[in-house]
Amino acid sequence: MMSTILLAALLAFLGPAMQDSGQRIIGPGVQFPDAPGPRPQFEESPTIRSVDGVLKATLHMRKQEVQAGEQSLITTSFNGRYTGPILRLRPGDLLELTVINDGDMNTNIHFHGLQVSPDDYGDSVFTIIPIGHQYTYRFRIPEYHHPGTYWYHAHPHTMTQRQVMQGVAGTLIVEGELERWPELKGITERNCVLHDYQKGLTGEVVQGIQISWPTYRLVNDQKFPDVPIRPGETQLLRLSAQGANIYYHLDFGGEKFWIVNTDGNPVNEMREVERFALPPGSRVDILVQFRTPGRYKLHTSEIRTGPAGDGYSAENLLTMVCAGDAVGKPIDLPLKAQGPSPLRDLSKVKVDNARTIVFNETDNDFRIDNRYFDSTRIDQLVKWGTIEKWIVRNSTDELHVFHFHQTDFQVVKITGKDVPFNEHRDNINLPVRGEVEVIIPFDMPCQIGDYVFHCHILCHEDGGMMQKVRCYDPARPMPPIRPGDGYGPIEDDSHLPLQSASPNALGGPFVLQDADGKPFTEANLGDTLALMSFGYTECTGACPRTLAIFAETDDDLDVESATRPPLKFVFVSVDPARDQGKKLADYAQAAPVPLIALCGTPEQVLKASRTFGVAYEPQPKRADGSYSVRHSTDIYLVGPGGRIFKRFALNTDPKEIAAAVREFAPRVPVKAAAAAEGAAR
Repeated sequence: MMSTILLAALLAFLGPAMQDSGQRIIGPGVQFPDAPGPRPQFEESPTIRSVDGVLKATLHMRKQEVQAGEQSLITTSFNGRYTGPILRLRPGDLLELTVINDGDMNTNIHFHGLQVSPDDYGDSVFTIIPIGHQYTYRFRIPEYHHPGTYWYHAHPHTMTQRQVMQGVAGTLIVEGELERWPELKGITERNCVLHDYQKGLTGEVVQGIQISWPTYRLVNDQKFPDVPIRPGETQLLRLSAQGANIYYHLDFGGEKFWIVNTDGNPVNEMREVERFALPPGSRVDILVQFRTPGRYKLHTSEIRTGPAGDGYSAENLLTMVCAGDAVGKPIDLPLKAQGPSPLRDLSKVKVDNARTIVFNETDNDFRIDNRYFDSTRIDQLVKWGTIEKWIVRNSTDELHVFHFHQTDFQVVKITGKDVPFNEHRDNINLPVRGEVEVIIPFDMPCQIGDYVFHCHILCHEDGGMMQKVRCYDPARPMPPIRPGDGYGPIEDDSHLPLQSASPNALGGPFVLQDADGKPFTEANLGDTLALMSFGYTECTGACPRTLAIFAETDDDLDVESATRPPLKFVFVSVDPARDQGKKLADYAQAAPVPLIALCGTPEQVLKASRTFGVAYEPQPKRADGSYSVRHSTDIYLVGPGGRIFKRFALNTDPKEIAAAVREFAPRVPVKAAAAAEGAAR
C-alpha cells in the first residue's frame, strides 16, 4: 500500500516535467512542436524605475508559495514572486536598495556586471545580511557606465546555488543602449529571464541539485509564453541566464537575429547570427525581425558540458507569434551605429603584467590554482592603474565559466585562436581542456578594494572554485602584510563593520566610566531619549560617519526648536586599552554635537556591548604597534532604563532618525512613570 502511494506521488511530481520534456533533438534549426493546449501570453516582472535620479526599492525575502509556470512552488524569494522585480535606472542615478531577510538563510546581493565599488553598501560579496536583519545598498551608477542588461542575485558562499535557484535574483537595466542607433527609438523591449528550478516531493525547491530529477525551465515565471510581434516589426529581447547552472544554446530555427549588447556592454558593431551560446550568468540583447507571419520559437539545443559534466535537454523557451498588420517600412538590419565606439580595443593597449590562472577540481571539490576558496586569503594582488593579461586555463573534463566582479574584460584568444574585437564580457565559457586569454583593465575607481572571480556554474563556485582579488592604489600608504593574508598588503580594517552580535538585543542597564573615570550608568541619562553608538576614537570609517549623522539629526530637530524633544548623544568606546581620560575627553570636545563619551574597564565594555548586541574585534597589531578595531555600526535610540526603542543602520537618512525621535519622545514620560510605579510596587 505504501509503495503505491509513493509511486503515485512520484508520478504526480514528475508528470508536468515529463510532458514538458517532449522530444530530445540535437542541432540548430530543429525545434520542438508546440506543446498541447493554450500558451500563456508573455508577461514581464514588475518594474521599478528611478525617479528624479533616485531608485528606491525594497526586496523582501521570505518563504512563500509562488506561481512558477503552471505549478505552485514553495520557495524563498523576493516580494511574493519567483522572479524578482526589474530595476531600471540611468547612468548617474542613485540606487537605494533595501533587502529585508525574513528567509531561513543568511544572504546578500551581488550586482552582477555593475562597475561600482566593492566596499560596504556597494557590491560587496563579503557583506552578509543575517536572518531577521535588513540592509540598504546605496551607491551611484557612474556617469560613464555602459547601458545594458545586468542582474542582481544572492552571493553568500556555499549557499549561492541554492538561493539563486530559489529565486533570490532579478534584472537590473541601465537605460540607453539603443541611443547609438536612432532608427531604433521607441521599439518594443522584452525582458526575458531564463530561470530554472527543481521541485521536491514536498513542493519546495530542492536544497541541492538532483541529477536524476526533472528541471523546470521558465521565462519570466512562465512556461512557453507567446510573444506578439507584427510582420516586419523590430523588437529588442533582453535574454539573461539567471539560473544556477544551466547553459543555453539559442536559435530561432535558422532565422537570423542581431546582437547589440553582451554582458551589459554595447557591441562595437551590430552582429548578425543564427545561434548564440549563453553560459550561466551571461546576458545578450538581440534584435529580432520576422517578415513572414508565423510562429518562431526561441529554442535551446541539447547540451553536454563535457565527459565529466552535465547534460541539458533541448527545449522551446518562448514563441514569437508574428501576426497582424505588417510594418509599412521595416528597419533594414544590421544598422551602423552613430558616433565612436564606446569600447576600448584592449588588444592594442600596453600590458603591464601577465598571469596564468588554472581552474581544476578533485573528486571532492572545485578549485582554482589547486586551492579551495578561503575568504581570509588574498589570491591575486593587483596594482590599480595597470592593464593585465590573464590566461585562464581549464584543466578539467567539463566546461567552466570565468566570471570577474567589478570590471569587464576583452577576450583576445580562445585556445590559441584569435578573437576579433567586437565586445567586452564579464562572463566567458572555458572550453574543456582549453584556455581563454583575456585583457583586464584595472584603472577605474570601482576596482580598488577586495572582490572575487569564480566559475559561474554556481555549484562549482559553492564547491570552492573562487578566488579573492585585492586591487590596491599604489599612491596610498600600505600597512605591512599580516600573517595569513596571502600576497597582498592590507588596508585599514576599521571601516569594515562586523554584523551585530545580537540584532534582537533589548538594551538595558549598564555601568561604564566617563573621561574623568567616574561611573556612568543608564540612570545618568535621566528620562530623556539618547542616540547611542559604539566605536573607538581612532576609527577613520564608521565613527566619523556616525558623528556626522548625529549632527544632521541634531540640525533637523532644530528646525522645530520650540518643540524640540530633549535628546542626548552618547559614544561608547570598545577600545578600553587606548580610550581613557584626556583622549576620550578630546574626542568629545571635537565632536559636532554635545557628546557624552564613555569607556570603562574591559569587563565593563564587554558587558555593555552584550547588553546592546554590539560586536567588536581588535585586529592584530601592525609593525609599528598600531591596530584597528572592527565593530558593528548600529545606532541605537534608547529611552529610560537604557532600553532600545529603535536601531538604525549606518546609512540611515538622518531625517528618518529625527522622525523617530519625535515619534518616541511623547512616550518617554509615560514609560518613566510606569517604570517608577512598577518599582514602587
